[in-house]
Amino acid sequence: AAVFVGPVFTAPFLLFSGSLLTVKTIPHYIRWVSHISFLKYYFEGTMHCIYGYNRSDLLCNQPFCQFKNPDKFLRQLDLEDNVYWTDFWVLIFCNVVLRVLAYYVIRWKLHRSQ
Repeated sequence: AAVFVGPVFTAPFLLFSGSLLTVKTIPHYIRWVSHISFLKYYFEGTMHCIYGYNRSDLLCNQPFCQFKNPDKFLRQLDLEDNVYWTDFWVLIFCNVVLRVLAYYVIRWKLHRSQ
């Protein structure tokens, strides 16, 4: 069942994570999906780790490099106001909640099978 349920459950989170559409361009009535998407926090945290913290300009061998400046790249993704530690703690919280939930589901399934 997990082979079928997993992609169906993950697809909306992937669509609203901010990697395909920025959160500001998502209509207001479905923007709440992006705030509960754990993939959004992974994406924002990763982008901030790679391109944040006043990183120096990226090397480019081309005559025109649109994203040579990492701050410009973060602005393009609407992540210039992102706080890394918020993403970190939200992901820790999601991990703890899912582990506790999995524990109780497995415990319930074992108790029901006996």
